Amino acid sequence: MNPLTLVALLILVSLSPGCAYLDARSSDPLTKIGGLMKAQQYGYAREVIAKVPETHPDYQQVVSLRKEIDQQATAYEQSVLSDGKKLEQQGQWYQAQQAYRQALQRLPESEKLQAAAQVLGIKQKDRVARLEVDLLIAQGEWLKQNLVIRNELALIASTNWLKESQRGELQKRSRKLAAELGRHGRLALEQGALARAEQLLSFAMQLHPSESIAEAQHDLVKQQQAIVDKQQQAIIQSRKFMRKKLVTSLQQAIEENQLSEASLFVTRIKLMGTLNEKEQQLVQQLASLVQKQVADDMTQGVELYGQGKYQQAIEVWRHVLTLEPGNEQAPAHIERAERILEKLQRLREDKVEE
Repeated sequence: MNPLTLVALLILVSLSPGCAYLDARSSDPLTKIGGLMKAQQYGYAREVIAKVPETHPDYQQVVSLRKEIDQQATAYEQSVLSDGKKLEQQGQWYQAQQAYRQALQRLPESEKLQAAAQVLGIKQKDRVARLEVDLLIAQGEWLKQNLVIRNELALIASTNWLKESQRGELQKRSRKLAAELGRHGRLALEQGALARAEQLLSFAMQLHPSESIAEAQHDLVKQQQAIVDKQQQAIIQSRKFMRKKLVTSLQQAIEENQLSEASLFVTRIKLMGTLNEKEQQLVQQLASLVQKQVADDMTQGVELYGQGKYQQAIEVWRHVLTLEPGNEQAPAHIERAERILEKLQRLREDKVEE
C-alpha cells in the first residue's frame, strides 16, 4: 500500500465514531480530550467524552471537563462568528467562508455557524452573479463605442478587408453579448427584479435589437403596469377606508354633541371629494345642530352679560365663533364686554391707589 494512502486511511479512522469509542475506553481519556481541546477539536472532544463509561476511575473529572468543553466551544463559536462578520464587512467573503468551513470541521454541530455559512454562501453566489453581469455590461459598453467609431469610419473613408473583417467580428460579438444580456434580463424579470431587468434588456436592445428581447421588454412593461395598477388600487382602498372611518367618527361626534370636533371631520371629508348622500345628510344634521347651539349660546351670553358676568359671557361667545367662525354678532359682543372689563379693572386700580 502507498505510504500516503496509509496515512490518509489512519487519519480517517482516527476521526471515525468507532475511534471515539476506543479513545473513551482508553486508560487515560483525559489526556486525549485535553489534546483535542488544545487543537480546538470540540466536536470530536464531545464525542469522546460522551462515550466515557461511568465506571471509569476519572469519571468525575470527565463531568467537569464536559462543562469546560462547552464553555470553550461557545467562546470559539462566538469568536468565529465575529471574525466572519468583520471579514464580510471588509469584502473578504472568501476568507470568511473558509473560516466558517474550518470552524465547522471543529464544531460540526453548531447551528449558528451552519446558518452563517449558508447565508454568506447565498450572498456570495448572488454577488458573483451580479458582478459577472456587470462585466458583460462593461464589455458591451466597449463594443458599442468601438462599433460606433468603426461604422462612422466605414461611411467616411474607404476600408480594406481586414478592417471590414474586424468590424464584422465586433458586430458578431455584439449579437452574442446582446443575447446573453437578454437572457440575464429575462431571468431578472422572472425573479421580480424589474429595475435590473429594465437595465439589462434596454442595453441588450441597444447592442443588437432582436424579437426575443423586444418580447421580454413587452413583458417587463406589463409587469411594471401591473405594479402601478396595484399601487393605485391600494391607494384607492386606503382612501375609502379612511373616508369610512371619518364618517363614522363624524356620526359619533354628532351623537355625543361634540359639534366643534364634528365640524373638523366634515372639513376633512370634503377634502376627499364630493359628498355622497349619507355624508350630505350628516352635514345637514350637523348644520342644524350648530345653528341651534349658536342661537342658545348667543342667548346665554346675553343673559350672562346682563348679570354682570362679563368673562363668562365672553367665553360663551368665543365658543360661538368656534362653531360659526363667520358669525358677526359674537365679535361685537365680545369687544363690548372686554371694554367693560377694562374699565372695571382701571376703577379697581384707581381705588387701590387712593
